[in-house]
Amino acid sequence: MVKPILVNLAQEYRGRVDLWQINADDNQDLLRELKIYGIPTLIVYRNGKETLRQVGA
Repeated sequence: MVKPILVNLAQEYRGRVDLWQINADDNQDLLRELKIYGIPTLIVYRNGKETLRQVGA
């Protein structure tokens, strides 16, 4: 549900934003480090700082 929107945004802003999709099953340590407790979680960073976090569709 969310993925097609993010794919479109990544294409529209190609070269200006990075969109990362992380497999939660394969990256448990990273999820703990980023304090991700719900799937899906969208985190926006600007200048290396978290500016937005959205959990759920």
